[in-house]
Amino acid sequence: MREHELLGQLPLVYARTRRVQVAPFVFQLKTSVIVKSNEEVAEKFWVPLSILDVSEVNRTEVKDDEGNLNVEAYIYGGNTVWGLTFRIINILLDRKETSTL
Repeated sequence: MREHELLGQLPLVYARTRRVQVAPFVFQLKTSVIVKSNEEVAEKFWVPLSILDVSEVNRTEVKDDEGNLNVEAYIYGGNTVWGLTFRIINILLDRKETSTL
């Protein structure tokens, strides 16, 4: 038996600059895992998919290398999910549109 189950691959997603292309894979985890990150990851946290599925899209201000940005995001437990991760989650949830703000 495999430790985790590969559910499939989502379409390729490009970063804003289009210099980075991400190939997201979706797994169902069967046991706890330790997530390793590198300098590109600002923070990591778990959010139940069932919560994101019913969450509303919010507008919030975030800081990046270019300064402050007003972005669409999911807010969960004081954490903000935005940018490329936000777009990948919307593909996973099959959300065609986000907020109208």
